[in-house]
Amino acid sequence: MKVALVLYRFAGAPGGVERYAQDLSAALVERGHEVHCFSHERPADGPPGVLFHPVPAIDFYGPLRILSFARNSERALRRIADTFDVVHGFGRTYLQDIYRVGSGCHREYMQQTYASMRSPVLRPFKLADPRHRAILHVEGKIFRERRYSRVTCISKRVREELGRYHGIPEAEAEVIYNGFDPTRFHPGNRERYREEARREWGVPAGAFCALFVGSGFARKGLGSAIQGMAGLGRDADWRLVVVGRGPLGRYRRLSERCGASDRVLWLGPRSDMPRHYAAADVLLFPTLYEPFGTVVLEAMATGVPVVTSRIAGASEVIEDGVDSCVVPDPRVPADLTARLRELLDTARRERMGEAAARTSLGYVMEANVEATLRVYREVAARKGKGQGREESG
Repeated sequence: MKVALVLYRFAGAPGGVERYAQDLSAALVERGHEVHCFSHERPADGPPGVLFHPVPAIDFYGPLRILSFARNSERALRRIADTFDVVHGFGRTYLQDIYRVGSGCHREYMQQTYASMRSPVLRPFKLADPRHRAILHVEGKIFRERRYSRVTCISKRVREELGRYHGIPEAEAEVIYNGFDPTRFHPGNRERYREEARREWGVPAGAFCALFVGSGFARKGLGSAIQGMAGLGRDADWRLVVVGRGPLGRYRRLSERCGASDRVLWLGPRSDMPRHYAAADVLLFPTLYEPFGTVVLEAMATGVPVVTSRIAGASEVIEDGVDSCVVPDPRVPADLTARLRELLDTARRERMGEAAARTSLGYVMEANVEATLRVYREVAARKGKGQGREESG
């Protein structure tokens, strides 16, 4: 098939939509499909086999960047869209056959992450912010004018949001969960990396070690993670290892107020994540808003149980208390502490980690690609495209 992927940035990000688009494009090229990418930013050296088409955007001001890319990507594709079997949009784009909702609905993101949105007095001021207005405008136009043939969502949570905010029936929004690479994330990493990485971190051999992963510390719930771990008290020998990018000042001060400044280790952004999952006893991911959260799958695949919030879309693949733990509200640190205390028991934690690894096998990237290709075939058949061009199998 001849496929066009449309997204603002196809470079530079270790996670999120950019990483998923690169993984998907590599899988499509490997299967013999012709992949084009319409983007404003691209990696300097690849990925191999993908044909790039630059899309101009006004990138010195956030709201104009959002609006100009939506409009200019439509212009770039308008006359040639029919030459592709499928045009796959990855968010805030006006022209596509398939629209992948990977970031959820922006109004829900705002509602969950900004306290001002819960105040009748302050809410109008937050909604008047130019960046949020631009995103809400583009998102509203996409759904109001049905600028797609098919919608896919990365979780049932996102599908529910589409119904609530945009009136999209469940039958029109197909859930395709994210996938992980089982050649990178697997239980064998624990034997290979665990002790070495813990020594590098300075974590005592017998200490209970929780790993927090994510940039955008406020939304990912780092404050709750620190308070939840601090609730274990000084009698338990524990460490919280923080991987990600973000301002540290308020969180360092919080750890000091909790009497845990010597128990929190700050590693900054890292690319060698298989080592870090392998060294942890648990992934602590109390996110305030997360349409999915592939880090959950990666940790589980490594044999590491997860403590996360019901708000994370990835919680939908967890059997609570069997392969990982789910709390209803990440803003209640005592609930996190209670679930973490359960995992201080080594035997229980290891049983749960083994179950987590088994669960994860249902969500490998291969399954995601096959589900995506099935939607591609359906859309291409409707367009009368792709006959004789798609590889078998």
